[in-house]
Amino acid sequence: RRTNSQNALWWRYMTILGRELGYTAEEMHDAVKLKLLGREDLSTGLTIIGSTKGLDVGEFSQLVDSLRLWAHQSLNIYLPAPDERAWEAA
Repeated sequence: RRTNSQNALWWRYMTILGRELGYTAEEMHDAVKLKLLGREDLSTGLTIIGSTKGLDVGEFSQLVDSLRLWAHQSLNIYLPAPDERAWEAA
């Protein structure tokens, strides 16, 4: 399972995105799960939202990398890496 520090980082990112876009962290969590973990069930046309709860450390790390890339490329929002000093100003 993902680590506590990964979980804290995720919610920090959700807070930053929410603040920038006018949503709560919880709303961003749902929207990002749909965007990055959602999959369409071709037989029903429904979009199934994936969960972050069952992801292991590596899978969660890939999700965070995808989130940072998407936020930067699509929203022009920079999410600092966990080891960056930019957190002090965020």
